[in-house]
Amino acid sequence: MNSEEIRIILAELKAGTLKIEDAEADILALLRRAPFEDLGFARVDHHRVVRQGLPEVIFGSGKTPEQIAAIAESLVAHNTTLLVTRATRNDFLAVQQVVPDAEFHETARAITKPGKTTIRGKGVIGMPQLELLIFQLQKKLESPPKFLEMMSILFMTSG
Repeated sequence: MNSEEIRIILAELKAGTLKIEDAEADILALLRRAPFEDLGFARVDHHRVVRQGLPEVIFGSGKTPEQIAAIAESLVAHNTTLLVTRATRNDFLAVQQVVPDAEFHETARAITKPGKTTIRGKGVIGMPQLELLIFQLQKKLESPPKFLEMMSILFMTSG
């Protein structure tokens, strides 16, 4: 369950394209989805975005490619953004089997699924994190001048 799903239901209700009974059923179905899914080796938090504003992120280090793929598949099935950090090419190959449109960012050691991915953090940024940040900024900004402006602001405020 995420705020976008709730907004869609409310918008349809307001527009008159959804009956109150159907809206109630849809909202109850969203609430019934377990907030946590136990995969045996990991508990996937599907309601993290509701509680904290950011979706679950998979920390790949210490997990097998198969475990990462299973967690990724679970997140994507619940319409959650996919971000795997500390990933290897083998991890990506396993994820790609269950999330065919996943992308691997080798220097950043990250796997993402095209869509709404937000990078937030604080502290020192190394090259892998910087490449991932640049990738995300390029996706969000339409024009090169705006991208260069944002990068100059980033470097001026981080020094």
